[in-house]
Amino acid sequence: TSLPVFHDVAVNERGLSYPNLVRLMCRNPAQTFGLPRKGRIEPGADADIVIFDPDETYTITAERNHSNADYSVYEGRTVTGRVKQSFVRGTLVADDGDIVANPGHGTFLRREVPDWG
Repeated sequence: TSLPVFHDVAVNERGLSYPNLVRLMCRNPAQTFGLPRKGRIEPGADADIVIFDPDETYTITAERNHSNADYSVYEGRTVTGRVKQSFVRGTLVADDGDIVANPGHGTFLRREVPDWG
């Protein structure tokens, strides 16, 4: 939900560029949290990729939220931009809003504590 909401406000309403969207939503968080193989598409990275349709409009509902929570703070909000597929380490894990990965697909990653000074 965070990508469609951020895209709708930052790109559609305020004109943020797509390179800046990627930097703010992918590269910077990976660097902040010490995950050097995340947040980029380059040799040696993990091949975590989303297929995103920037033109699809839909309404966010808790019913489609894959979470233990039975609500969404964005319930009823209509956004333009939708994640169609998500890949983790090159493996399809979500397809059109449905989780398709086998249970336990995730892997614990030790992080490198960055120098924030």
